[in-house]
Order: sequence, then C-alpha cells, then structure tokens
Amino acid sequence: MDALDMAVATGGQKAVATQTRQPFSVRNWSLGDAPIIALAESRLGCALEAAEHHILRGNRLTCDGVTALAARLGNRTVLLDLADNSFDGKGCEALTRLYIWSNGHLGRYGSNAAKLRVLDVSRNNIGDVAAAELARGLLKGARMLEQLVMQDVKVGLNPKSGQGLGDLMEDSTALWLST
Repeated sequence: MDALDMAVATGGQKAVATQTRQPFSVRNWSLGDAPIIALAESRLGCALEAAEHHILRGNRLTCDGVTALAARLGNRTVLLDLADNSFDGKGCEALTRLYIWSNGHLGRYGSNAAKLRVLDVSRNNIGDVAAAELARGLLKGARMLEQLVMQDVKVGLNPKSGQGLGDLMEDSTALWLST
C-alpha cells in the first residue's frame, strides 16, 4: 500500500510524511503540443510513466499532444488534469484506449492495474459521442475512479452521452461526476 492508498484508506486522517513520486505539473504553462510530444517521445518520457499526478491544465494541448501523453502515461496514474486545453473527441479517444480498446477488450492497463482516481477534462470540445465512449472505457477499466470532472465539454447536444455517463454513475457508487 503506497502513501496515497494509505491516506485514502484512512479517510485522509493520517498525514502523509513523504511521497515517493513527484507530480508532473506544468499547470497553465500554455506550452502547446510540441514540448509534450517531444518529452513523451524522448528518453525522459519515463518521468511521465513514473508520476502519479499529471497536471497539464491550461497548456493548449490538442489531440496530438493528448495522444502522445496518453501513450506514455504509466499505470500508476492517480490524477490526470487535462482541463482548459484544446482537444476534442479524438484526444478523448486516446485516453479511452488506456482503459478499453474499441473492440471491447481491456486496454493497455486493464481493470486490475488502472489506479486512476481523478480525471478532469473540463473546458475541452469533447462532445457527446466521445464523452459516452470515455465513460464506457472508465467503467470497464478505471474501477478506482472517484471523480470525473467534465464541465463545459459540449455534451447534451444529443442523448448519446447520457447513457454512458448514466451507466458510469450507476455502477460507480463512490464516483462524483461534475458536469
């Protein structure tokens, strides 16, 4: 049991003295895709695999940047903050592939390895279809998910997202969905 698991198991009552892995945080740096793609493709990309918290909010990431990032995320990822970027449904598909392939088989990490607890994709142009697919992928592969934040992601234009998000909420009693 790592430090974060201990804190969650004790309801956050125990203070965690040390954390073995530093977060990868470039919050609001407005980097764009090129630096993230370069990092993901470099030998230093292992830093992405080792980190538990990935905070990339406000970096103008498009589908290309999110796809490169998703290819290097490790199965230790507990928090992924991609809010306030510029990706659409295709970027969301790259995230979904981490947990479930489109043909229904478990994705790269499978349900036992996925430790993701918090995912924030707010203020991206995801849309109904990608939101529904992401919800289905998380339902099958990210069984520890506690918080999904999808504010202002262009859903509700048709009913496709409602069923997927509803299934996710029904099956995940501890999940907090913010839309």
